[in-house]
Formats: sequence, C-alpha cells, structure tokens
Amino acid sequence: MIDEHAIEIVHWSFYHPLNAYVWALTVARPLLTHYLTDHRSRYGDPLPRRSLVRRALKRAFLRRYRRIVCVSEFIADSLRSEGLAERLTICAHFINTDRFRPDPAVREQVRGQLLAESQFGLLLVAHLIPEKGGEVLLRALPGLPPQVQAWIVGDGPDTSRLQRLAEELGLAKQVRFLGNQSEVQRYMQAADCLVCPSLWLEAAGLVNIEALACGVPVVASRVGGIPEIVVHGRTGFLFEPGRADELAAAVRGLLEEPEKLAEMGRAARGVAVERHSAERRIPEYLDLYRR
Repeated sequence: MIDEHAIEIVHWSFYHPLNAYVWALTVARPLLTHYLTDHRSRYGDPLPRRSLVRRALKRAFLRRYRRIVCVSEFIADSLRSEGLAERLTICAHFINTDRFRPDPAVREQVRGQLLAESQFGLLLVAHLIPEKGGEVLLRALPGLPPQVQAWIVGDGPDTSRLQRLAEELGLAKQVRFLGNQSEVQRYMQAADCLVCPSLWLEAAGLVNIEALACGVPVVASRVGGIPEIVVHGRTGFLFEPGRADELAAAVRGLLEEPEKLAEMGRAARGVAVERHSAERRIPEYLDLYRR
C-alpha cells in the first residue's frame, strides 16, 4: 500500500511508541516519515528519579518519530522536560460538532427513559478505573439536594467498588450505572452538567469537548490538559482533584442559578465549535503534513 499510493508519512495514534511494526517499516522503507500522536494521560511523576535509564530509553525511542503531535500544551510541556522540544507540534482534538450538539427532543426522550424529567442530571462518562475519580463524584452527592442524580456511563474494573460505595452512602436513588453506550452523545444531550473528576493528569479529556459541544457545562478537576478546554466561570468550573466538597459546591451553584446554567451552556457550545470543530482543526493537520 505504501508503494502503490506513494505514501510519504505514516501518522501513528493509539499505538505504543515501541510497536514492532514501526521498526519493521523502518527497515523495509527507510525513507518513510513517521509521526506519533501523544494523548496519554499521566501520573504525577510518570518517570521517577530511579528510572533515569527508562527516561533515556524513552527519549531515544521517541526520536524515531519526525514529529510528535501533542493534543495539549500540557503534553508538550511534559515532553519538553524530556528533551524533545524540537520535534513537538500541538494540534488539539477535533470532534464531530454535528453529532455532538444540543438536541431538546433527545433530551426529553432520554430523561423520560431514566424517569428523571425533574431531576438535575450529573453525567460521568469514563472507563471506570480509580484514576477517573468516580469515587469523588459519589462522595459529593450527599452534600447535594436529593433531586441531583448521577448518571454513570461506562464500565471497567472499578465498577463493582463504585456500586458498593453508592450503597454504603445510601445513594441508591441518586446513582444510575448505565454501562457502556454506543451513542454517548444522547446522555450528554440529556444531562445538565458533565463531571470529569479525574485524579491523574488527563492529556486533554476528549469527553469534556464532546459535552461542551452538546451545550453542557463541565465541572472538572484542575489537572493536566483539562484547564485548556474548560474555561473556569464561563463554560464550567474547575476544582482541585479529589475535593468532593469543591465539586459539590460547583454543582450547587449551577443548580441554584438556572440562568447561569443556560448561559454557560450557550458559551460551551460556542467555544467547542470555535476551537474544536473539524472545520477549525483539520487545516492545522494538513499544514503539518505539507510542511
């Protein structure tokens, strides 16, 4: 295929940098240019001091790629600290803003299915692992009025623990575990607010962009690349990771000020289209390849 179509660049995403196929192509087609997108979330110290050898090896392997495309300034800063500044390009995520958009009819339908017509819906969309902070959301609920519901879309190794915690906290009527969903935008269109309580350093948090495009304010941890997406006080609120009390306070503010909630929703949609639509971002990628 590379020969038939005269391909000059292969842009790798969702592949490990040490993928054997990359190195096979390096040998078989040495003139082929390789790009890599880094969208990995990180822990506070992904390469501690005792891992100086790992740090050096990682730097050496990443130099195989002509360009490393970063999905946020946070990712770029992380890689600059590892001596790769000259290879970096920042290209933010883009999404389908026609699929992810406000839809009052879907909102009414989904809320009817959930028997939540008069409830205030908090939506968490995540692979359920401890790093995604589902526990923080559950611990925030007792500090909120009973009409506030948490809708948890996703599954993962932390699901059972979160279900047990919800029972221990007496939240059976306030928490809905909805599992994996193929059309997640329907729940975003139905929600009043998306919650992203991540404990690790999110590369960007694509789900936040999708929710904003649906006209839904986002309440999220102030970590990683999230503050580059959620404009505090305009399209949502940021809180310190792990602080269930701060999360609850932000949600309470939206619940008590419907006008503010609506204003943030309109701003969220506008920011998502302006910054993250395909029409806005694809030219950056094309320019990158042309260069």
